[in-house]
Amino acid sequence: MRGGVFSDAPVDPLASLTEKETTVSDGSRYTETRLRAGGRVLTSRSRLEADVNTVWTEEHFLKDIEDLKACLDLPAPVFGGRVDQSGVLATEELLNAGN
Repeated sequence: MRGGVFSDAPVDPLASLTEKETTVSDGSRYTETRLRAGGRVLTSRSRLEADVNTVWTEEHFLKDIEDLKACLDLPAPVFGGRVDQSGVLATEELLNAGN
């Protein structure tokens, strides 16, 4: 499942603490995410398999109790904004046009 598209969403409080690096190898897209928290750098790695459109988490952020403690000190996400349904509605219209 993929997340929806939001307009007018609040700023992500973790954006300035996060770095992402994406590489492609052997037909897979790998994304390494580094998050600075509590004097530590938490690292996560995911792999996207394009032929099945599936994302696998190969390495999780939390590896020990100290990582958990650092994570608990991070600012909480702020939710809000409006869901932008235009892409979904346009796709449904195209699908219905074929009937």
